[in-house]
Amino acid sequence: MHKNNIIRPSKSFVSASFLSATFILFTAAFALRPGMYALSQYYNKQSIDIQCPLKNFDLSRLPSFSQGWEFSPFVTPQAEEFGTEEYVDLMLRKQPSDGHLIYAIFFTTYYNDPKDKVPHTPDVCSRQGGDIVTRMETITLDVPDMAPDNPMIQVRLLTLKNPKVNVLTLFLFVVEGKFCYTREQARWRLARPGNRYSYFSKIEVNAVYPLDEDPLQGLELLKSLLREALPILVADYYPTKQQLTHR
Repeated sequence: MHKNNIIRPSKSFVSASFLSATFILFTAAFALRPGMYALSQYYNKQSIDIQCPLKNFDLSRLPSFSQGWEFSPFVTPQAEEFGTEEYVDLMLRKQPSDGHLIYAIFFTTYYNDPKDKVPHTPDVCSRQGGDIVTRMETITLDVPDMAPDNPMIQVRLLTLKNPKVNVLTLFLFVVEGKFCYTREQARWRLARPGNRYSYFSKIEVNAVYPLDEDPLQGLELLKSLLREALPILVADYYPTKQQLTHR
């Protein structure tokens, strides 16, 4: 084969193709950055303030706790570790005619920074504090005042034991208006796109009993506390669905 018979593209053709491809690549690169930034700004969630400070939450509004109960702040060693200034931590105390004291604790936190980490759940915190988890399960709570959207929700039930007392705990998360009962569920829902704004709240209620008493005797008490508090929190404190989606 003679070398003279090989057909080569002209220098002008090669130069034109190369320049065109280079121009397209550079144009795409420069256009991609602002485009990606615009998308991130559109889909990244932003913080949203609570409608009313949690410190204003009034347990006496709850029908089952409006009479015969005393309320006082429940100061805990972890108060500075809540990771938010929006919280309510109250002790409920009642002394029936039989003289048997009843103690309960209502604890709720609110987080609205998309960078906030979902806090540990009571089973983890309690173990770290030396408590023994003697029971852990998921139960269904009827909340008729939140029908038709959420007449039934699932919450986590724990029974704990330490050298001094038995404790019954119910807890759940409210994440952008949706209910979760595990930390993983809360994280997954926070990561989902859709809402413009983001928040989450952890709600715990506890009943405390002597070591020789079954903590499950407080189950109906804590169910009533959650059943009556949740609709008020959702209606008067947490942001509305319209606020979360407004752009």
